[in-house]
Amino acid sequence: MLSTGPDERRDGDMDGNTDGDMDGNMDGDTDGNTDGDTDGGLGGDERGRARVAIVTGAARGIGAAVARRLAADGCAVAALDLDEAGCAETVAAIRSGGGEALAVAVDVADEASVRAAVERVAAQLGAPTILVNNAGIIRDNLLF
Repeated sequence: MLSTGPDERRDGDMDGNTDGDMDGNMDGDTDGNTDGDTDGGLGGDERGRARVAIVTGAARGIGAAVARRLAADGCAVAALDLDEAGCAETVAAIRSGGGEALAVAVDVADEASVRAAVERVAAQLGAPTILVNNAGIIRDNLLF
C-alpha cells in the first residue's frame, strides 16, 4: 500500500481512527468524550432528560470531586457513602450550582444495602446510567 501520510485510512482527519472526526475516539463527534454528541457534556439523553450518575464514597475527596464534575457536566448525581449526612456538603455544592443531587447511605460491602440504595436512586432520580465505584473496602489483614 502506498503511504499518503500519517493518516493512511483516508477519512480526512489526523487522529488515527476511521470515524471522520479529530478527537481520537470512535464516536464520530468532536467534543472529546464518547457520548456521540458535540456539546462536551455528559448529561442528557435523546429526550432531554439528565443522565443519572451514582458515585460511591462521595462524602469527600476524589468521590466528592467526581460527583461535582458529573453534575457540572449535566448529570443528576446520587452521592453515596456510609454516612449519608457526610454527603450533605457535596449535595449542597451540586444544588447551589443548579444541579440535581441526592445523598444516600450505603455500605458497599453489604449487597442488601447496595440494592436498597440503587432502588432509592432509581425512584428519586431515575435509572442510573453512570456508576463510579470510588468507595473502598478495607478488611484487617487483607494485605498481610
